[in-house]
Amino acid sequence: MCFMKANIIFSVLIMVFMNSVSGQEIYRTIHDNRFMDKVNAIIQTTDGNYLLAGQTVSAGEAIMKGLILKVDENGQIIWKKELGINSSRWLEIFDVEESSDHTYVLTGREQANNSSSFDLFLCRISQDGDLLWEKLHGDTSGETGYKLLSLKDNSIIVAGNSSSTGNGGDKMLVVRFDGNGGLVWSKTIGDAQPAEAYHLIALKDHAILLVGTCGNCKKMTKNLSLVKMDGNGNTIWKKVIESPHCQVGFDAIEDNKGNIIVSGISKKEKICRNYLMFAQISSGGKLNWQEDLKMDGCVGKTSIVSSDGEGFFIGGTLYNFEKNSSAIFIMKMNQKGKMEWRQMVGGGLNETCNTMILNRDKDIIIAGEVTDRKLNTDILFVKANGSNRH
Repeated sequence: MCFMKANIIFSVLIMVFMNSVSGQEIYRTIHDNRFMDKVNAIIQTTDGNYLLAGQTVSAGEAIMKGLILKVDENGQIIWKKELGINSSRWLEIFDVEESSDHTYVLTGREQANNSSSFDLFLCRISQDGDLLWEKLHGDTSGETGYKLLSLKDNSIIVAGNSSSTGNGGDKMLVVRFDGNGGLVWSKTIGDAQPAEAYHLIALKDHAILLVGTCGNCKKMTKNLSLVKMDGNGNTIWKKVIESPHCQVGFDAIEDNKGNIIVSGISKKEKICRNYLMFAQISSGGKLNWQEDLKMDGCVGKTSIVSSDGEGFFIGGTLYNFEKNSSAIFIMKMNQKGKMEWRQMVGGGLNETCNTMILNRDKDIIIAGEVTDRKLNTDILFVKANGSNRH
C-alpha cells in the first residue's frame, strides 16, 4: 500500500448556476492525476468528510490499482492511497462502507499476478487509510464483490457474482464474513439463466435484499431480479420481474412504508436506446408499479436515494453516441413514481455519474468521472442542492 501526498493540482473547479434552479449552485471538482482515475463508490464519513473508492491506471502501465481518496466537503483531498501494488496486476474497488468502529471496509475484485481469473477482494483500512487486513474469496470460477454491508457487530455481507462456464453461467453471490475477514457462509443463487447481484440493502425488518438481473441481454431475456434473505443467507423470497425487454436493476432503497424502489435501465430497442427504468415492489415481493421513461439518449448506470420520505432522487448518465458525449442527469420523483423535475448537469465535457448519495444536509453528492479528448479519465465530484427546483 502506498501513501501519496495530497498535493494534487485541481484541474477544474467550476460553479454552475442551474438554468431552472432559481440560483442554486453546483460545485464540481475534477482531480487530475493519472491516465485513468475512476470512482465507483462514495460515502459520507462520521467526521463529515467523504471517502471515494475506485481504481487508477498510470500512463504506459498494464496494472490497475485500487484507489481510495478522502476529501472534504468541497472536494479538497485530505489523503489519497492505493491498493494492490505488489500483490496483483488488476484490482478494482466497487464499494466502501464505514464500520461501527469507524474503520472502513472495501470490496471489489482482484486478479493476482499468477492467476487467470478474478477473486472477490475484501479489506479493512483505518481512518487514515492504512491497510489493516485484506482477504480474497473465490475459486477458479471467478468472483466479484459489487456491494457490501457493514453490520453493527463489524461483520460484513458482500453481494456480487460468481462466474462459471457451466450450469447456466454466472450466479448471484452473497458472502458473510466476520469482522476480521473470516468466512462465515457463502451462497450462490441462480438456475439455468445467468444472474448477477449489483446492489445490496439492509431492510427495516433486519433482512437483506439483493438487486440485480437474471437472463441473457443479447437474447432480450434479461429480467430484473430481487432476492430477500435473512442474516444467515436463507432465501425468504425471490422475485423475477418478467419483461419482453432487457432490464437491469442497479440500485434500490426502502421507502417509509416498507416498499422497495429500484432504479435501472430497460432496453426496448436493439440499438443502444436504454430507457430509464424504476419500479416499486412491496415488502412481500409484489410489483406495485413500474415506469420506463424514454430520454434523449442512451441511459447508463443509475443511482437512487430517498428524498426524506417525500419521494426519491434518481441520478445517472445520458449518452449521446452521435455526438460522442455524455452528461449527468438528476431527477426528482414523487412517491408514485411521477417526475417533478429533471436537470442536466454538465460543463461541455464527457461526464458520467457512477454513484450518488444524499448527505446529512440533504445535498445531492455525485461521484463519477470526466474523460477528455485524449481519453484521460479524472474523478468528478458534484455537490448539488436537493431542495425544490421549481
